Amino acid sequence: MIAPPRTAELILASLGAESQFRDAMLGDLAEEFGDRAERDGVCAARRWYYREATRSTPHLLRSWTQHVERKELARIGGVLVTSYMIAVMTFVFMLMAGIAIAVRLGMLLPTAPIWPNPSAFLLAGLTLYGAAFWTFVGYVVAWLDERTPLISALALVVVLACLALVSSGVGHNLGPVSVRFAASIVGALSPMAGAIIRIRFWQPTPNIEPRTVDAKLSSS
Repeated sequence: MIAPPRTAELILASLGAESQFRDAMLGDLAEEFGDRAERDGVCAARRWYYREATRSTPHLLRSWTQHVERKELARIGGVLVTSYMIAVMTFVFMLMAGIAIAVRLGMLLPTAPIWPNPSAFLLAGLTLYGAAFWTFVGYVVAWLDERTPLISALALVVVLACLALVSSGVGHNLGPVSVRFAASIVGALSPMAGAIIRIRFWQPTPNIEPRTVDAKLSSS
């Protein structure tokens, strides 16, 4: 039997839904994917699976919210705090190293401001740096939370999105409001990319056995 898209399946399995509900949904999707792959071809079956995975995501998240406990929220909060501390230490180290290298190469005077009247090139560079940095933080979040990595990454995205709305009105020396807001949104969404990288390449594929028609009938 042809296996469903691994990344999509891992993302669905990482949303923290109740295990029986999750396994049943993933089993049904895998079974239907196999049937469609034989009937319509693998490419068409993959497109169908991605559409159904998108539709299934809210149901899996709702299952998580219905079964989440206070200690689970406390654990996710601990993951976010730990990730934030790692992010701060990494950011300070990289910033100091970058300034030291720039001063050493004569690109920046020690007493000069870091970005007086930034150019479009500098703003683009800062945006790419922010995206790469928060992608790394998202990876760290998923690494610390092997149980529900995407839930923790989503929580981090919500926090960063709120900070983006606040920061879009400050820092007038960093360009127009639209540029600052776009850069903030890119940085806010980047943790999801890091979490997906962690899930895709380091988390084992869930062992989901597709339910047969007889099993469905017997369970009804």
